[in-house]
Amino acid sequence: MNGLLIRSEWGGQHSHGNPIPPGQVIDKILTAPDDSSLSIGHRKEKIGYCRWTPSVGDDRAAKLNTEAVEGVVQHPDQYSINLDGNVAYEATNRIRFEARLLLNNHQNWEVLTVRLHSRRITWEVEAKAATQGVQVHLDNDGSQWDHRFSFQDFSSPAKLLQSIGLSGALPALPGVPSALLRGRTNANPFTLSATHDWLRAGHSQLRVYRLEAALGEHFRLVVYASRVGEILRVDLPGDLFLLNDTLFIW
Repeated sequence: MNGLLIRSEWGGQHSHGNPIPPGQVIDKILTAPDDSSLSIGHRKEKIGYCRWTPSVGDDRAAKLNTEAVEGVVQHPDQYSINLDGNVAYEATNRIRFEARLLLNNHQNWEVLTVRLHSRRITWEVEAKAATQGVQVHLDNDGSQWDHRFSFQDFSSPAKLLQSIGLSGALPALPGVPSALLRGRTNANPFTLSATHDWLRAGHSQLRVYRLEAALGEHFRLVVYASRVGEILRVDLPGDLFLLNDTLFIW
């Protein structure tokens, strides 16, 4: 079964339910009890796989020398999301990726690290909210390159990509909107909304949360999550999508 049929067969209904605070859905996703195994698709083809693993930290009980109830975090002091997998790039190349996002107890992000491997090239990126900076490391078959960027540098994506030699390669990847790369990100308003929705799996209708993030007119991301926060489906720009392997079969 191809990806296009999956999306038309199991897509959400055209009308969405009542709106809810986006933070409520984000909290469910961050505290989901299980990870999510997801296939990566582009149009009609399966091009990769990834695993989404959320976790909640609580060292307050350890500091007080008290016993925590298994599976229950009473006072979360940190949230994290790990994402790892691989995706096909062109006909003979495959990119492996690992990403980790750390958030504080107020669910504000603190550190984002990303590692990309492609044949002999490795990219390592670390962004920190506290320093408003991004450290980039490149290992190209033993040739090392390091550079630090400020958040302000990302207001002009095209100029930034040109400075690191990716102006021609990155827009060729599925899901990278060229119009966004040509413009300035601070001119594109960011919006976040959430609603109740339905997702069809086979002959069953699942009650889900629908979380949508939009950056201007060119970038839109829609996440469908179960009532306990498990990722079921993600729609990305450029006809990219993710599908939960426990519900959807290729």
